[in-house]
Amino acid sequence: VSTQSTWGDGLQMRTLLGLSLVLLLIAFCLAEENAAAEPKAEPEAELEERAKPKGCKRMNDWPKKPKFYKKGRMFFKHCKKFTCTEPAPRKYVWKEELDSKRCCSVNQMYYPIGSKILCKQLPDDCTTVCLECVRVEAKAELDLVVDDDCPERPPETIVITEVPFDIKTPEYPKAYPANQDICWSWTPKCGNYAYLEFFDFDVLGRDAYVTINPPINGKSKFYGNEFNPANLPPKTIGFPADTAVMICFKSGKIVNGHKGFSARIIDKPNSDWIHSPNYNNVKEDYYNCSDTPPPHGYG
Repeated sequence: VSTQSTWGDGLQMRTLLGLSLVLLLIAFCLAEENAAAEPKAEPEAELEERAKPKGCKRMNDWPKKPKFYKKGRMFFKHCKKFTCTEPAPRKYVWKEELDSKRCCSVNQMYYPIGSKILCKQLPDDCTTVCLECVRVEAKAELDLVVDDDCPERPPETIVITEVPFDIKTPEYPKAYPANQDICWSWTPKCGNYAYLEFFDFDVLGRDAYVTINPPINGKSKFYGNEFNPANLPPKTIGFPADTAVMICFKSGKIVNGHKGFSARIIDKPNSDWIHSPNYNNVKEDYYNCSDTPPPHGYG
């Protein structure tokens, strides 16, 4: 009986030892499987840092190559310019703006060069004006483009036969009409010179200007108004004696509501005397005068 009891206890111990070994083996295998499935935290962070992009990632509808664009690189698509920027270290963002070299913007809509945005036919039924996106000095700008199928209007010349004569643009003081080409010509009497005085001058717009011949200090083309005075003519002009004068006004196909000009031309006798405009003693015609001004002093 004693021998059987001892053998039974030994068997039980061996069984428990075997079960313990099995459990240890299972635990070891599970630990290895978990370690293989989940990498260590530190290598994962290093991998993520190495995988960060070196620039801006292309968008879905762009060409497949390159995948990343370096800082400062640009991409153009549908009137938009995309520039790769780096607002923070290793953080890349696309900056989107209008491609002003290729497109125009109207009411937050983009139009490429050559697009006619808005067109209107003028009352003459032969002129069409369109707001179009055009290229001006390597840049896209909005401009009015005129398509004119009207017959060319012949220029008009008015020969002045008597002075004083008032010269005014058509429909003054209302806005002058389009496509005007009119000249006024005056030849002073012998021994006289033409004297021109402007009372009002408002000539501006596309192809709108006044020409005066003979030129004034080498300049014959004038335009502007009180707010744009750089190219205005002198208010009063005295021309050389016995010289014919021609004043011309021209307006383009598009007018902007400016009223034109008003002036008066008269004759004045030629003289060797020089005096201020308000000096009234010099009135006679000194052209053939035998007397000469005193060489010195006043009298």
